[in-house]
Formats: sequence, C-alpha cells, structure tokens
Amino acid sequence: MIDNTQNGITDSQFNDQDMFNLIKSSFGQLDRKTFKHDLLKHTDTDDLRPIRNSLFDLIRNREQTYSDTKLVERTQRDNGQPLGEKLADDIYVIYQYLEGANNASELRQCVSKSKRTTTVSDETDSKMSDILNKLSNKTTSTNNENTIVLSMLMEIKTDD
Repeated sequence: MIDNTQNGITDSQFNDQDMFNLIKSSFGQLDRKTFKHDLLKHTDTDDLRPIRNSLFDLIRNREQTYSDTKLVERTQRDNGQPLGEKLADDIYVIYQYLEGANNASELRQCVSKSKRTTTVSDETDSKMSDILNKLSNKTTSTNNENTIVLSMLMEIKTDD
C-alpha cells in the first residue's frame, strides 16, 4: 500500500482506508473509555458521523453480509446518552470489528434493521479536510505522562 503521508494527499485522495489508519494510529492503542474520551476531545459531533460512515464503508466493502446495510441513525434524546458519546462508541465498535475483534453482536447494534435501498451519498468528502486536520494535530498524554504528537497526513494543506 502506498504511504500517502509522504505523497501529500489531497481531500479527493483521502479514502476510508486512510481514515482507518488515522484512527488506528491516533486511538487504536486505547481502551474503550479513553478511546471515546480522546476522540470526543479532538472532534465535535459533526465530525463523528463522517468518521463512523467511513469506517463502516470498509466493513461494507469487505464483507458481503453488510454490503446492503446501513448504520442506525443516531439522534439526541432528552433523557439519554449524549449523541457524541453514542457516535464515539459506534466508532469504537466498528474500529474493533475491523481490527478482528469478535464483537459482531455489538456491531449489529450499530446497524439498522432496514436495508439500504439506495446508494447513500458520501458525506465524508466535504468534512474530511477539517476532520483530518483535527485528528492529525491531536496531542495526547498517556498515563505515564508521555506525549505523543501525531503528524500523520500533515502535508494536506501545505501542498496546495
């Protein structure tokens, strides 16, 4: 696979696999609680839907079982878990499934029971640059107070 970080990728070149790699390098080593916390810390709710859709598209493309499925439409409810937390949890579940976790039952909770009847337009394209910059510039502090500076895909804006 070509390493797009050295080629200065543009928005049109940024794909679902790139999103997976970015999530993996930024959050993949974290436990569920920390994964969700850090993801919410470095994004906003509007960023989470495109990330979630992008990762789920990888599953749809890899597994026939999910090819005509769609994700549950998450909404904010007055008495429920905040929308951002629900979306971040979905992203964690989808990411873990892509990494080979045996969590199909959790994944099914993210998938709508109705079938996808039309091709859904990819809403990730318009927001990808903003999300990419937020996650690429993320700095986290581990329990050992080690700081990890992520520079993945930083050239997206400098090569314009």
